[in-house]
Formats: sequence, C-alpha cells, structure tokens
Amino acid sequence: MFKEDVELQQSNIVIRALAASYDSSKYTTNTEGRVDIFNLGENLAHTIITEVKKMHKQSGRMTPVILVAHSIGGLVVQEMISHAFTKVKPQMNDASARQFLRSLSGIFFYSTPQGSLKNETYEAIFSGGRGKVTSHVAKLQSEHNVILSRKRGEFVNIIAAIENEAGLRNHKKIEIQSVFESLPTKVITSKGKWEGMIVEEGSSRSLHLGNDTYTNIKANHFDVCRPESGEKGFGQNQYQFLKNFILRVMES
Repeated sequence: MFKEDVELQQSNIVIRALAASYDSSKYTTNTEGRVDIFNLGENLAHTIITEVKKMHKQSGRMTPVILVAHSIGGLVVQEMISHAFTKVKPQMNDASARQFLRSLSGIFFYSTPQGSLKNETYEAIFSGGRGKVTSHVAKLQSEHNVILSRKRGEFVNIIAAIENEAGLRNHKKIEIQSVFESLPTKVITSKGKWEGMIVEEGSSRSLHLGNDTYTNIKANHFDVCRPESGEKGFGQNQYQFLKNFILRVMES
C-alpha cells in the first residue's frame, strides 16, 4: 500500500509498518490472570520501544514514529505511552524509552472511544455471542467510566509533559488526528441482530489536546480502519486521510 504510493516516493518517505494485536475476549478470573489496559499497554510499550531501538540502530539516525490505532486499541496505545513516560523519570531513566518518546511524532486514532461507549454497545461488540461482556478491556469502560475519565485526563497531561520536557521534544508538538465513523454497524449477537453507532462523534472528540484534529469517514466501525479492500474505490478515503497525516507529520 505505502510502497506503491507515488506521492510518498516523490517526498522520499519510506515507511516501515509494524502491526500489533491483542485478545479482547480474555476472561478475567481469580485463577487465570488478568488482562487489562495496563497489562496490554505495558507489554506493547516493551515491544515498541525495543523495535524503535533496533530501527534507529539500523538507520543510524532518529526515525519518526507514528502510532495508528483502532477502537479500544487507541486506549491501549495511550496506556503504552503513559508507561513509556514513567520509564524516563529520574528513578528509572530508561534510555530506550527516552529514545522512543523523542521519536514519537504522531498518533492516528480510528474511532477510539475517548469518552466511553454506551452499555448496549458493549453487549453487542464484546459479548462474543455469550450474552455477557467477557473482556476486561471493555469492562474498564462500561463499569468504570470514572476510571476512564481519569485516565483520559492523565494522558492529556502526559502528552503536554512529553512535549515540554527538556531533553525529550523541546516543545515540538506531537501531531494527533482522530477519524470517526458516520455509518451504523450491524452485528449478530446472542440476542439477535444489533445495529447502531459504536463510537459516536462526541466520544471520539473527547481528548481536547488543543493540537488534535477530527474527521468523519463514511464507513461503519470496522470499515473505518480498512484503507484497502477488494471492492474498487472502497477505502480510498481511509487511506488518503492516513497518508495526508503522515505527510503532515513529516513536514512539521
């Protein structure tokens, strides 16, 4: 996709894409360990920090890093950044984490529920056909919106601290773009058919960082993050928004 893009080639932009995923259907019990946003963020931080270190060593120079996340994955990315920030504090002073935060140039959110989701949405999306929500990642939102609100506030403060801390970014802004769906999503649950908006505009626009921008795309919750598809023409807007964001980050 990026490799064949003429505009990126003309701008001498070479993209190395790394993909990460998680299992949001993990059960949380007293005997089987707990998988929540903190654990996922911590694990992802370790992986990304290691990969960025390798990338810089191979290229011999500082390489811009852009994080792209969909849905709940955006909350995991925020927790990952928070975890990386704790590692650069004087008590730990992790050089690799510092290198990662210096390189962090942009964050692109596809339909991330910054302001939580409605209860019926959890049941439809996270029940796995069993009639109850089994994902602790989802439960953090549905049952503990106070926690989510606190975490959102913490993330806004952390981004400001990263941008302003001497030796990290020296007041250089981290570009942030949020794209959200404008079409309802249809799914089959244990209770039958469900149709509705999963991440509404108000939820997607809840970060209020000051330097973030927002755009809606004519797609449902799952298609909003699919830049390419077998159907001709489908996904071009999704790809174009992401490419324009990359170009903006590289030019800043």
